[in-house]
Amino acid sequence: MIHGGIAGFLLVLALNLQNGNGYGTSLMWSCIATVAFAYVSRWFMRSVFSEMHLSIWEQQQAAAQAQVEAAGDEPVAEA
Repeated sequence: MIHGGIAGFLLVLALNLQNGNGYGTSLMWSCIATVAFAYVSRWFMRSVFSEMHLSIWEQQQAAAQAQVEAAGDEPVAEA
């Protein structure tokens, strides 16, 4: 989240200064971009980790189901 905010600040500051905007305007827009980039990066990373967690859970469920099916296929030994 911090890295996203820093990247947004630097990107917007550089673009504003390159376009010839004043320092005050550039700093104001850069601060706004810091917050926006931080929230977007937080949302993105939360989505990534949620999907990774879901993927691991689905793999565990598939492995458990395969074990159940393999145990069901074995013949029962009668005494």
